[in-house]
Amino acid sequence: ARMAREQERDLREFLFGAGSTADRGGARDVGPRLRAAAARFEDAFGGRVDVVLAPDLPHLKQKQADALAGAVGEALVNAGKHGGATRVTVYAEPADDGGVQCSVRDDGKGFDPAKISEGVGLSRSIRGRMEEVGGRVGIDSRPGAGAQVWLWLP
Repeated sequence: ARMAREQERDLREFLFGAGSTADRGGARDVGPRLRAAAARFEDAFGGRVDVVLAPDLPHLKQKQADALAGAVGEALVNAGKHGGATRVTVYAEPADDGGVQCSVRDDGKGFDPAKISEGVGLSRSIRGRMEEVGGRVGIDSRPGAGAQVWLWLP
C-alpha cells in the first residue's frame, strides 16, 4: 500500500508538479512545500491529500511561504491524528484583498471548536505561524462533519 501511494504521488508530481504549467506565479513559492506536507500526511496516516493551487496565486515572500506550508502541515497532522481523516483537500487561491487564502478541508470526525481548547499544535504551529507574518486563521468544524482550517496571508 505504501509503494502504491508513493507511485501515485510520483505520478501526481509528474503531472502537476513544480515543472508543470500548474505551478505558475506564487504557486512556485509554496506548491512544492504543500505537496511535501501532503506526502508526509499520506505516509504517516495512509490517507490521500489533493493539493490544488490556483494558477494566479500571488508570489509569496519566503517567510510567508514557510509559514503557510508549516501551518498547512500542522493542520494535516491534526486531521490525521485527531480527526482520523482519510481524505483532505488543500486549496490555495488569491484572496480578495490581494493576498492569499488557503483552506485545508478534511473528512475526519470533526469537533466542536467552542468545546475544545486550542492545543499547542493549533495555537503555536498554526495560529502562531500565521500571525508572525501578519496572517490569520479561521476554523469551521462540527462533530461528524470533518473540519476546515482557513489561512489568510496579506
